[in-house]
Amino acid sequence: MKLIKYRVRKFRSVQDSGWISLDQVNALLGENESGKTNLLLPLWKLRPSSGGEIDLIPDSPRGEYTEIRGMSDEDKPKFITALFELTFSEQREVAAIVSCDESWVSEVEISRRFDGKYIISFPKESPTKTCKSLEALTPFIKFRDALETMSPNKTDERPRNAMIDQLKTIATELEGYLQEINSQKLQSLISTVDGFDVAKVSKTGGIIALRRSCLDSLDEVLKSVSQESPSRNSDARKKALELMPNFIYYSNYGNLDGQIYLPRVIEDLNNTELPEKEAAKARTLKVLFEYVKLDPQEILNLGKDIQPPQVDTQAIEEKAREKQERTILLDSASTAMTRSFSEWWQQGNYVFKFVADGDHFIIWVSDSLRTDPIELESRSTGLQWFFSFFLVFLNERHDTHHGSILLLDEPGVTLHPMAQKDLFSFFEGLSSDNQIIYTTHSPFLLDPDKLDQVKAVYVDAAGYSCVSEDLRARANSGTESEQKAIFPVHSALGLTVSEVLFVGCKLMLVEGPSDQYYLNAIKNILIGRGIIKPVQELVFVPAGGTRGIKSTTRILSYDESGYPAVLLDGDDSGRQTKEQLLSSLYQGRETNLHMITDFTNIDNAEVEDFIDTKLVARVVSREFRGRDDFEDSYDSSCAIVPQIKAYCKDEGIEPHKGWKVDVAREIKRKMSTGTYLSEVDDKLLERWSRLFQIWLDND
Repeated sequence: MKLIKYRVRKFRSVQDSGWISLDQVNALLGENESGKTNLLLPLWKLRPSSGGEIDLIPDSPRGEYTEIRGMSDEDKPKFITALFELTFSEQREVAAIVSCDESWVSEVEISRRFDGKYIISFPKESPTKTCKSLEALTPFIKFRDALETMSPNKTDERPRNAMIDQLKTIATELEGYLQEINSQKLQSLISTVDGFDVAKVSKTGGIIALRRSCLDSLDEVLKSVSQESPSRNSDARKKALELMPNFIYYSNYGNLDGQIYLPRVIEDLNNTELPEKEAAKARTLKVLFEYVKLDPQEILNLGKDIQPPQVDTQAIEEKAREKQERTILLDSASTAMTRSFSEWWQQGNYVFKFVADGDHFIIWVSDSLRTDPIELESRSTGLQWFFSFFLVFLNERHDTHHGSILLLDEPGVTLHPMAQKDLFSFFEGLSSDNQIIYTTHSPFLLDPDKLDQVKAVYVDAAGYSCVSEDLRARANSGTESEQKAIFPVHSALGLTVSEVLFVGCKLMLVEGPSDQYYLNAIKNILIGRGIIKPVQELVFVPAGGTRGIKSTTRILSYDESGYPAVLLDGDDSGRQTKEQLLSSLYQGRETNLHMITDFTNIDNAEVEDFIDTKLVARVVSREFRGRDDFEDSYDSSCAIVPQIKAYCKDEGIEPHKGWKVDVAREIKRKMSTGTYLSEVDDKLLERWSRLFQIWLDND
């Protein structure tokens, strides 16, 4: 199972995070006290590998504690909702239980309430039976009429009026269905009523009872029209819960001391009631001895001196052999640790030396610049942290962490900036087996080439923690808190520019972040297939639209002959920008200017037409749901973006700001899956390789 996105509601400082989409590695970026940790903890409590108990006192919003505590369990808020994508084998397992189409169970939504209960549904299930619209309308009308005729107290008046307005909207919508509606639509409407906020509604005012009666009536209607669905099958829900990965939360990595008293180690390893700090250190010690294949009890026993009256020649020889064996074991473990650590830590050539002195186990560390061994605890805090982090994750990910989702709170804060970059590479390595979500405020733990992995966390005017994936909007028109949240992004981009100027990356300027996402996905596919073999890092820099191309070009050009390559859309603004550049900065440098229309026969083509338009249409159909699916009606011979806009207009859909970036982010995710990589069209590969080869050949 892979976590696609999640949503936090009414948890500590988070009122409603909205959906947070995820990749394999994900960064929650924000300043101190912005609430980043409060976006990790709910996921941990969804299915913790250990700990993670739900406690209403610290976990509920402080101002709503009394109301939530007084609610019945079934009305308590769902503080975490996560959407998972099932593998093909998992889909087969669940579908076999219900005897339904596997596509119905390709995704599962799992929520958890403050009472600890799980709510599980399969959002893609689509039973085909229908009911009369009037039959579905009746419970909503009864609920609305009852609310309108009641005399609410002061507490209930505002939420009652909000519910009446929502019910009127539902009634108007249902009246538009002349005859029948399907169960999928009915389930959607039920979810709307189920989502009514009753946190601040009085328990005795009658609203909660009316809402419950409406939901019960609607459930009866739904049962009468639905064939058995996975969401209503307890065995299917149970199987989905079994398949859900564990969440492992780390904020304390248990830095080790240089000198370790072995009797205390043996005692602590068997103690399940240690304080948090000591428990973290004990865990790291346990991992250390497992990783280097040492038994602390054996090391202790081999080092014991001979006790009278057993002192004789044979006993002395046996004890000497035991101590020699202990030295060999420790030397072998030291060599193994040095070799493994050097593969990940690039900030120096460190040599580890494990030594046993009586009942003490000592970790000595030296490096190429400081050859004298020094105890680990006397080395930098950053080295100690990474050593402990390295041990825990590299060893346990094949055991307790296998397939789990790792939640890392402010990792690497004590590391040097260059070491933080190594830590990010470490994350990339871990992500082959585990999804990772981490919080940070460091630009060195961000990859400017993968800003789709970054979410900005900030505090809104009401004091709630919020999340945004639209970094550009936060930068251009966000509040002071929003702009502070993404300041590290600006720093990371500045660092990339510096690397381009001084390290010599191969640079292409593109119009916007959606272009960057598409081209990075294409780059990874071409490199993975061995079609291109760049000797330099290929970097795509978004200029913020065609208006930013000229100014960004001047910033990124390292001399008059070094203007970067530019890729423009084939629309009117792209053509105008090309003419302006050819008459000024790029006069005589035409080979550095590229247009999408150079690589496709579609008029006014944009980057969306350069990639797989079938995939674009499929994702758009999910993003904008109208009466008819966009993918069933689009024309692949015409530019697709104008068609998307026309479709939304015809369907009465108002595209949200930044929709192209959201679509690009989802397409990039799908283009990295094994299914897509195995089926990518040869004509697409030829089109992509032509652009990249022209770019790479042009020096």
